[in-house]
Parts: sequence; C-alpha cells; structure tokens
Amino acid sequence: MTKKYGYIIGIIGWFDPKKVSEGEVIRQLNTFYDKIQKSNSNVTFLVSVGYNSLAKLAKQEASKRRWGSLTVSTATEAFNVHCDAMICIGGSDEERQQLERFKQRFRELPKDRPLPVFHYQPFAV
Repeated sequence: MTKKYGYIIGIIGWFDPKKVSEGEVIRQLNTFYDKIQKSNSNVTFLVSVGYNSLAKLAKQEASKRRWGSLTVSTATEAFNVHCDAMICIGGSDEERQQLERFKQRFRELPKDRPLPVFHYQPFAV
C-alpha cells in the first residue's frame, strides 16, 4: 500500500462581503481546489488557514471534500515553506507580496510546469 503525502494548500487574503458575495468566493475556491486536486494524485489534502471569514469558507469547502485543515495564527515565512500550493483571494499588498515570495520557491521548475499558485482579485483594494 502506497502512503499518501500530506499536500498543504495555504489560503491567504480576505474579501469584503459588500463588494463580493460569499457564493462567488466559494465558487472560486472550489475552482482552485479542483485544479489542485486534478494535478495531484495519491495525496492527502490539507488547507492551512488563519482566522478570518475567508478561512471559515476555505475550511467549510475543504471539509465537504473530506480534506483536513490546519489553523495558523499568522501567515509567516514558515507558513510559505510548509505549503505546497497557495491560494490568495482578494487581500492587500501584504498578501500579494507573500504570494510573490511563495512563487520564488518554484523559480527552478521547468517552464512548462504550472506554478501551484492561484490568485483571485474580485475587487480593487
């Protein structure tokens, strides 16, 4: 029996419910989850989240897929190192900078291999 690798998906960002609906955020999370799941077989998925409304939705949708979740107090550089993929929904300059730092981990991948990075900016910050 082959052991499954724990594949950690970092979730960063936030959204303004006055500017984008929870339904739209859920749809986008699931689109990204589907892409990640399709390109990674024989792994156990975990989402790593902070403490905000985006985290609640990310955990809720992960739970529907029978994925686990981890809650972290802050999204630090250590958070970047432990994640295998990163999803950013909305967010500010800080989250976009964190996403760019995460991308740097993968700069040596072959050019034809897609980065495990997904960003959705539903509104101007």
